[in-house]
Amino acid sequence: TYDAIGRECALFLNRELLNIHRLGIGWSNTVLSLIPYLEVPEKSIDCVVNDLTGSFQGEQNPYSTSWQIANILKIPVQT
Repeated sequence: TYDAIGRECALFLNRELLNIHRLGIGWSNTVLSLIPYLEVPEKSIDCVVNDLTGSFQGEQNPYSTSWQIANILKIPVQT
């Protein structure tokens, strides 16, 4: 199920995030399902999120999950 896959993806990210310097995030039900399982990092992370869903000039894409993930992880988004 999406929930089980989302939980495993979040566990992977929570474990490996210190080794990742650029995280590309697209949009899908699977990506959306990992958000509830992400943990706020205890210390700052040297990483950026790249939004791979595209954007509208000057506006945030309403289907983007990268902003939600970046907010939880306390890291910036590059579009």
